[in-house]
Amino acid sequence: MRRESERGGSLTAVLLAAIIVWLLFLCVDFVKDRVVRSGRFRVSASRITLDASPGRLSPPLASILRSGPAPLDHERSILDPQVPDMVRERLEKRPWIRRVRSVRREFPDRLRVRVELRTPLAVVCAGRERLLIDDEAVVIASDTRLKPPRLPYVRTPGAPLRLVPRDGRTFPATSAVREALSVLRAIRDLGAHAALDTLRIDEVIVGWPDRRRRSGASDVRLVCDTGLEILWGRAPDSQLGLVEHPPATKLDLLQRVQRKHPGLVGIKLVDLRFLEPEFERAH
Repeated sequence: MRRESERGGSLTAVLLAAIIVWLLFLCVDFVKDRVVRSGRFRVSASRITLDASPGRLSPPLASILRSGPAPLDHERSILDPQVPDMVRERLEKRPWIRRVRSVRREFPDRLRVRVELRTPLAVVCAGRERLLIDDEAVVIASDTRLKPPRLPYVRTPGAPLRLVPRDGRTFPATSAVREALSVLRAIRDLGAHAALDTLRIDEVIVGWPDRRRRSGASDVRLVCDTGLEILWGRAPDSQLGLVEHPPATKLDLLQRVQRKHPGLVGIKLVDLRFLEPEFERAH
């Protein structure tokens, strides 16, 4: 009898627990339904805030948010599970935004979106157009008057640009622009180097005027603010880039020339393609 009584008590406890859990689920569903239907817990495009670490050349975050289609097509419940993906997809189509890192709900009616912005690396000259690009060759902005401070121009006289990407699109892998970017990335990734302490790269030129070039040719030149030209050679990540010295060695070679010729006074061009750099004097 005692066992039956204990068994009956255990069964009653289980039933009570099940009823309590069921009631809790009902309460949660009820509260969720009220929140979804409530006008207070709704979010719209005007209640989305961007959060990022703006770069020196990036526009204000508010103007990036206003550019392009609205992150939300209409007002939605803040609990709508589709909202984060929708906001992410629409914002990542903006040229300045490399990626959306997180979408956080701030109750009752706001979203805070953490984004990573693109960092401009150069300005491509394509006819009259000036295209601001990052290290992935993505066009961030285009303007005929564009010349951000301390960014080099990229010119490709040996390989004219037949197709110019629109904002947010990427230069093709075979474009000479990619070779120029490869050199700029390599120099940037090396960090500060004594050879460039007194030189600023104003232009990267790929190819020579009136000469037809082949992709990967050893003809990438750097034009510095002093007027000095540096014949760099091949892009480091081109197919034949490994047959030339690595970028760090080339800058060491430039520094060697600087020691022999302080200030590079009277020198027009330095050729870094060989272990013994050649140079051409100004006339």
